[in-house]
Amino acid sequence: MDDADLERLSVSPGGLSPAFHKDTVEYSVIVGSEVSQLKLTVLTSDSGASYSIKGGDGGKIVDLQEGVVTCINIAVTSEDGSNTKVYVINAKRLSASDASLSSLKVSFGELSPKFSPEVTTYAVAVAACVTELAFDVSVADTKAKFSLDNGDISKPQQLNFGDTHFLLKVSSPDGSTEQQYKVSAVRDHLGRSCQPVDYKAAAGLECPICMNLVYRPRSIATSKHSHVFCASCIGMVTRTNKVDPVDESRLEGGDWLVDNQEVEMKVSQLDVHSWSKDKVQLKQLALVDKEWRDKNGEPKLSPAKADGCSSDGPEVTHTVSARPWEKKLRQEGNDSLPTKADNWLKKYTGSLPKPGSAVQFKARESPVDYLYQSAACYANAIKERPRDAVSHLKLAFILEEIHYAQDLYGIKKTEEDDGEDAGPDAVESSKAEEFLAICQLRGIGSEAPLAKQLKAVEEEFQQLKEQGQTAKAEHVQSLYQWKSKQAHRGSKLDASASDEETVLGKAYLKYMDALQLDSGGHKYNLQAGRMLLLQGKVKDALDRLKVAMALKPNTAETRLYYGLALCQQPASCKEGARWLSDALSYYLQYHSAASCGQSSQPNGQLLMAENLLRDTNTQLLRGFIELAQLRKNGNLSGEVMGADEACRNASLIAVQQLGNTMHRGEIYRQLEWVLLDAHLLMLDNVKSDVTSIQLAERCQRLSVLSRLMTIPAEKELLLLQRQVCEKAVTLLPAGSLALCHLGDVQLAHFDLGADNAEVSLSDAVMSYRASIEVEGKPKQSKEIPANLNQQQWWKDRQAKELAAKATSPPAKSQQGGTSVGVGRGIGQQSRGKVTTGGQGTAAGRAVGSSAARPAGTSAARGKPTPTASRTPAVKPSASQTRTAPAATKPTATSKTATQPTRQAAGKPGMGVNRKLSAPTTSSAQSVRTPTKQPVKPGLSVGPAKSSAGAKGVATLGELKSGVKSTSSTAQGTKATEKTISKTEPEAKPTEESPDLGELNPKSYHPRLGLARALARKGDDTSQIESQQLYEAVISLAPHIHDAYIELAEMLIKKDTMAAITVYAKFPFSESPSFDDAYIHGEIIRLLIKQEQYDDSRLGPNLIAFGRVMGINSLEKYVNILDSKFKTKLLMSVYAGVHGKDVDDPDLHAFFKFKCWI
Repeated sequence: MDDADLERLSVSPGGLSPAFHKDTVEYSVIVGSEVSQLKLTVLTSDSGASYSIKGGDGGKIVDLQEGVVTCINIAVTSEDGSNTKVYVINAKRLSASDASLSSLKVSFGELSPKFSPEVTTYAVAVAACVTELAFDVSVADTKAKFSLDNGDISKPQQLNFGDTHFLLKVSSPDGSTEQQYKVSAVRDHLGRSCQPVDYKAAAGLECPICMNLVYRPRSIATSKHSHVFCASCIGMVTRTNKVDPVDESRLEGGDWLVDNQEVEMKVSQLDVHSWSKDKVQLKQLALVDKEWRDKNGEPKLSPAKADGCSSDGPEVTHTVSARPWEKKLRQEGNDSLPTKADNWLKKYTGSLPKPGSAVQFKARESPVDYLYQSAACYANAIKERPRDAVSHLKLAFILEEIHYAQDLYGIKKTEEDDGEDAGPDAVESSKAEEFLAICQLRGIGSEAPLAKQLKAVEEEFQQLKEQGQTAKAEHVQSLYQWKSKQAHRGSKLDASASDEETVLGKAYLKYMDALQLDSGGHKYNLQAGRMLLLQGKVKDALDRLKVAMALKPNTAETRLYYGLALCQQPASCKEGARWLSDALSYYLQYHSAASCGQSSQPNGQLLMAENLLRDTNTQLLRGFIELAQLRKNGNLSGEVMGADEACRNASLIAVQQLGNTMHRGEIYRQLEWVLLDAHLLMLDNVKSDVTSIQLAERCQRLSVLSRLMTIPAEKELLLLQRQVCEKAVTLLPAGSLALCHLGDVQLAHFDLGADNAEVSLSDAVMSYRASIEVEGKPKQSKEIPANLNQQQWWKDRQAKELAAKATSPPAKSQQGGTSVGVGRGIGQQSRGKVTTGGQGTAAGRAVGSSAARPAGTSAARGKPTPTASRTPAVKPSASQTRTAPAATKPTATSKTATQPTRQAAGKPGMGVNRKLSAPTTSSAQSVRTPTKQPVKPGLSVGPAKSSAGAKGVATLGELKSGVKSTSSTAQGTKATEKTISKTEPEAKPTEESPDLGELNPKSYHPRLGLARALARKGDDTSQIESQQLYEAVISLAPHIHDAYIELAEMLIKKDTMAAITVYAKFPFSESPSFDDAYIHGEIIRLLIKQEQYDDSRLGPNLIAFGRVMGINSLEKYVNILDSKFKTKLLMSVYAGVHGKDVDDPDLHAFFKFKCWI
């Protein structure tokens, strides 16, 4: 009586989705465009029940409109009328002009995003060994047609090595509409370097950054060179520095990077060597390697026994004790069960952020919080079972994992208590603050080079010692020792691993506790030996690793660290290289298998500290560098991995991890060192057919790459850059860019306060002059610039060559120039340790100096900081360093606290880094017209004519006198042009053959470097020429912020208004950037300081500054202007910042509140 269910419901034509069930009340049906009516079949469960159809005309035949969804409601009423149930059918009649797919599936992987007919672009990621992809396609209307562009959709499609793009075309039934669906298939990288059978055939297919065959090739649309890059490589180096990594040109706009499918096809078809040394096309290599592994089993090491290794190692001289930090750690939790600890570890691995995700966690729910909870479990377990070596080892793993979580992800505890364990970085932060405080007492700022800071602390130590304050002197000495170790990459972590106050030092103690309790265990000896090697204690490490080798010689981890330790001893380096090569070859096989989905985390390991074959283990990656160095020295046989293969694999894996690493910590900087060292070694490991010009270009690429790294510009980086730049100049002495880069490095050496600093400054001046001298001449000219011949390093090189010729017969060589090498190995402080690096966290360092900054990024000044100091561009004192080689300034207390700060390159806490644009060329200025009139070779400044972008810049007469000229803008410009033209060197006619190739373009970059170098000299003549050079830079490149800023800084003391005039000539964009805001802020600050409240430039600059930095940034200036009753100006500024009219009603209410009206 009360039954309101249907027993049957069907439609014709078509079928309901889902299939009918009496309890399901909503359905859908799709019919073709030719179907105009839908017939319903309805049957109630109770014969006494009734139903009504709403839709169409109410009958069982419903009319359907083309391309429209018709909603059909079937209301069923029970016999007694007590119940009503409504069944709904959404019937869609396709349009004859509809050209959409109803489903799209692929044979491997998952489409991203999930398929929807309205979405037309998809991506699918597949394993490296997948060489074909099949499509399963269907359309709702059977009369619609679909096809695959340039392929048969019914057959599997071949995949390229990296990217393969497919275009599916769908035509509507009436043929009036066509829709395209794009599917991009991305194969995972093979995981190792691929060696071409014929390197000549691979010409132009190598990525300049990772030095491997390009994977997913990308080109720079605006570039003049033909280089292609791996997508991940170019993404990594341009993440924060939008400059071309080859020539440092600026990358502007959002469409500068393009997919290069032509190169993708070429590289995919290139013949390479497989694991079995067979010749195979690159796109088939992963599959061939997989089949080889399937036949031979998982990666294996050949059985071997190490001579001289015994399981009876030296006695362990270590005392196990419950340390204060361990007792405090127990208070993090009460559980002592390993299962509880494992649960916390699973939470840790599950909560780690993915690349691109925001790192934000609730209180006590961050990954590091979970690690501390797990550590507390093992700390309590040790309290109950103090002789259990496994618990000590597990606690060591977790403590080391905390270090990695912080370094790789930048994660800290969300709730930190005061005291010793307030965080692993708390102690280091305290030391850093004390160190900087001592420096400031001695007049050395936080931006000064580390060498000058250390000298200041040493002076403080000596003074305290002379005064008899022994305790304070010892404390200062400890700070000096702590900081001095950071001057060498590799030492910061060494100190951390042996310092009980750091989390890594605590981990080391627990490893030693475990070893003391079970000195015969393999894993305890291996872990202790690894940590000892990290600290540079090679002899002690070798004692423990020999025991590990005696117990388990056929594990890759044991061979890896045993080989690393042996390589640090000259007498055993050959044996060490053999073990090291075995381990690294196994690692590459394992890595390659993982790219095909054949390997997972070994032995169920959850922590990075347990997996010594992880990609972020920089000790492992430095093993490649050590092996390449030994092969380069010619001391090894062909049994071990070649230098070329080792370098390419090291750079490949380093670049991959640099792109994946979320936080730029010590591991990030050590990965950068691996990349640079691999490039450096490859310079001396070139093929016989590489020409001098090609090798010089490699040197220049490495020079640019080193300037894009985040490594602090201290002695070691500058030494590498100087080696590379000198080699480039040796190979290409008439190359303007090479000479300019050399000048940058020489200037950075001067600013660092290194030995022979004055010689470096003099050489820098000559290098920049030489760079300007060769403009308009062929790069491959054999004529040596006069300013190069006069440099001391060049004279020393020539003398050495003459001496060598006099004592030995001529040697056959592939290329000219000096040999460069890494110079150090794993066990030494400089390059041998994991996660090492120097200070500073800013990205994109350029030789640590403004003179050597990478081009293309203007002076990004970022967020405001409390103070911003500036002074004229003169030779910096120890306490006055704005950026490494740039002009320095004392603190100007009159500056506003909201002024966007210009960052010293690479120094933390000073806003966004300020970079320089690269040498740029103009078609009208590429070749300079030769003249016959001789000039002084030393005074090279700029062009004879000013560009429109620099129109109105203060003239030299104004700059010297400090008085603004009353002449017109045009007259001022002519005066400037006349002065500059007197000192501009004339390009001499050259008799060089046209076969010498490309001419050196004219660029602002060497002029800017020369201006900075001359500013450091301090004498009046140099200062005048420096000003002229800045004017020349402004003329050549009006968009370079640094030229205006540094020129203005030179004028501030003599004539502040002249400095304002220079700033005001900058061609601001319609949408001001932080760089623009800095100049706006300087104009405001100086005008307010000079009490020029009625200056017409004040209002527009206040508005522009407020739009970028926010209205609150103007608070200080508003208060000053308000006190001077400049209400009309204030109202216009507020209206301008908010983009409103002064008469706006809302603003009027505010103005009344402020009593301005």
